[in-house]
Amino acid sequence: MRLADPLLQRGVRVYDIAFWRSTVDEPLHRLGREVHYPPVIDVLDPYILLVHQGMVESLFIEDLKKRKVEVRRNTAFDSYSVCDNKGAPLQINCRTNVNQERKSILAQYLVGCGYPKLAHLDRNRPTDRL
Repeated sequence: MRLADPLLQRGVRVYDIAFWRSTVDEPLHRLGREVHYPPVIDVLDPYILLVHQGMVESLFIEDLKKRKVEVRRNTAFDSYSVCDNKGAPLQINCRTNVNQERKSILAQYLVGCGYPKLAHLDRNRPTDRL
């Protein structure tokens, strides 16, 4: 699928981290440096890749668009429930548009990208059905 290629091109590769300190009595100085992946760990690429959520999100949106799946940006998630519909086993309850009109959508998948909502989903996820 080659989804990671744009992230690898635009992300920041971090090979090590330096720790710094200053106090009222002493100027800023480096306390130490740690390599992310020491030589004893066998990895092809010895770095971590820093990317922000927007980069990952746009990557998924572009991939979905190629597969003719639309992502709606004017919709706020409220809750979801599992229903007996085989083709769309999730009923997603949301608020849409500027007037916050309530709407329910039947779907096969629900993808969350905001931590508070993800924490809510994790607590309520019926793991045997999803």
